[in-house]
Amino acid sequence: MSMTSPNFEPDNLLPKGNFRDPRMEPGFCPECWPLCNGEVFPILRSDPHDRRCLELLVAYYQLNLVQKRILDGNGDPAELLAATEAIAAIEDAYSPIGFWGEPVLEGLFVRDIRVVRPGLANHLSLTASLSSQFLIPGIEQIPGTELTGQAQVRLWRHGEMDF
Repeated sequence: MSMTSPNFEPDNLLPKGNFRDPRMEPGFCPECWPLCNGEVFPILRSDPHDRRCLELLVAYYQLNLVQKRILDGNGDPAELLAATEAIAAIEDAYSPIGFWGEPVLEGLFVRDIRVVRPGLANHLSLTASLSSQFLIPGIEQIPGTELTGQAQVRLWRHGEMDF
């Protein structure tokens, strides 16, 4: 995640309104569709967190389609770059709220996406997700003595803090 120019405007942290689920389209390839946190992702979800998950699943689905076409002998390896850049763009767009996915591979194919903070939408209301409230995984590991006094900058990686 490069986060070269993060934009913290709430509207930019919401999923696109015109986004379409490819499972509803003709020509959908079910063997290329990854799971989400070990489960089949439901169709027609309106929650912003779920829509972010769907965007990420679709990007990995596109990567799997490219891999399948290449293995079938009718794909262009240059498409791999475009597919991985699309994944990075989604994660970069949502990095200010700590959203990303860890792919679980089976050979060359992504079979599952372990989405970080999969239950965030259940903890905060829709309006709270547009405010300054957010969850910090691992905050309970910070000693109480460090929660007062002068502010300190801490680096978090995949839900764990580097002291």
